[in-house]
Amino acid sequence: MPRDGSGGDTARMDDNEDGSVEVTVMWDRAEYRRLAWTAHRTRNRNNLIAAAVVLYVIADAFTWDKLSLKGVVLTYPAASFAVWLLLWLTCNWLWQAARTGHNWIEATPDWCYAPITVRVDAVGIHQISAADEALIRWHAITKVDQTSDFWIVSAPAAGSVWLPRRLISKERDVAIGAALARYRGQVGPARKG
Repeated sequence: MPRDGSGGDTARMDDNEDGSVEVTVMWDRAEYRRLAWTAHRTRNRNNLIAAAVVLYVIADAFTWDKLSLKGVVLTYPAASFAVWLLLWLTCNWLWQAARTGHNWIEATPDWCYAPITVRVDAVGIHQISAADEALIRWHAITKVDQTSDFWIVSAPAAGSVWLPRRLISKERDVAIGAALARYRGQVGPARKG
């Protein structure tokens, strides 16, 4: 949903008297796909770089009659095996990167597509759904990040809260940002784990 201020029927916000902000969102497949790419961006980037390097080595190997590795000349069967192995690895890495979003969606249970309410207040961040209610207290939170697509609240012992910014309007996004900034001073120290 574009951030046009309408919010549609998938997002609701209540700005309560106690300073808490509540937003209800309903995830869709596009946001889960975006979440998968964001969560696995390092792995996907490394896979794509490795695939590019391997493809370069393979392309370069086809220009040689024999492969020479530190003075050892590899005969055709060994060189052929090395090239096919590298090609297989490259295809595997490219396939993993391409299937990231699909695999994430495939593994997502149906209840994840139900409305989820996130409330930010002085106690912490509450996640409320029809199936469960969870609270992450501020002292357990180590980091609050803002990307172009998500608000990410990290708590190593309790997991992370990913709030999709595209599913809420600009005014609601600003209210969540203000509430997170208001309580950010209560975020616990980063822990080594």
